[in-house]
Amino acid sequence: MDIYHITLILKGDYTESDALEDRLYEAGCDDATLCFNGRTAYLEFDREAASARDAVATAIANVEAAGCQVAHSEQGGYVTLASVAYLSELPIKTLRAWANGQRGKKLEASFPAPHFGISSGSAVYYWPEVAAWLVKNGKLESRYLEVAQVVTELLPLAK
Repeated sequence: MDIYHITLILKGDYTESDALEDRLYEAGCDDATLCFNGRTAYLEFDREAASARDAVATAIANVEAAGCQVAHSEQGGYVTLASVAYLSELPIKTLRAWANGQRGKKLEASFPAPHFGISSGSAVYYWPEVAAWLVKNGKLESRYLEVAQVVTELLPLAK
């Protein structure tokens, strides 16, 4: 069994309340921390499971059992380099160097290209692509990529 880190963003507006936290805990989210960014609630899970699929699927099911809906997960979406640093636990200075084409001799291929924010100077990358590159280059454990792949399957980006 491995521990998988999953961030699930809840759909809707929320305020901090013990009632929401209690509902989530009682529904099986006892391995998650409820967080807020303004009125956006999200859960930071460290879920022990036999596979990434089991971890993500049971986390989503537990959130839904609490009467909430999952809007998305950071592991299946677009991220800044600061988010990549957070998700990968790598220094942002190193990530910036790789993104700017400065790569070490041991790295394969170029860092994934940004998808958005190029003209504004706030580049946004697709986390599953970055995770795959980091795994390929030995900079990230494969379980992080596994979570990204499962999240993109179970919680596809809204079109």
